[in-house]
Amino acid sequence: MVRKLMAGLSVAAVLGLAACGGSSGGSGSVLKYPGGGSASAGKTLFLGAGGCSACHTVAGTSAAGQIGPDLSHVGSALTPDQIYTQISDPKPRPAPYATPPRQGVAMPQNSLTTQQRADLTAWLSTLK
Repeated sequence: MVRKLMAGLSVAAVLGLAACGGSSGGSGSVLKYPGGGSASAGKTLFLGAGGCSACHTVAGTSAAGQIGPDLSHVGSALTPDQIYTQISDPKPRPAPYATPPRQGVAMPQNSLTTQQRADLTAWLSTLK
């Protein structure tokens, strides 16, 4: 009985770690950045209609939000796949994604198109 319980716990632990996926920060699998993004369009979207700059800061731009993490060097910390995942499926994730959000604050879901997500990923990936 104890042996079966221990075996079951071991399997559960392995499955739990596998679900973390290492680079996905415990949120499941990392989405594949489809490529084809325009960094110029991504920057325009980030600073304008995308609303990203209302919460995030990026040095050297007009983005000076104080709610979300500073993304000035996000391209050094995350791969394009990780950036695309965070934009496509916004939720708090452990490092290396970002510093913990303020209590009770989480990035909201968005209605961005696949192309807009690719554009944002292309631009954010340049921020080193």
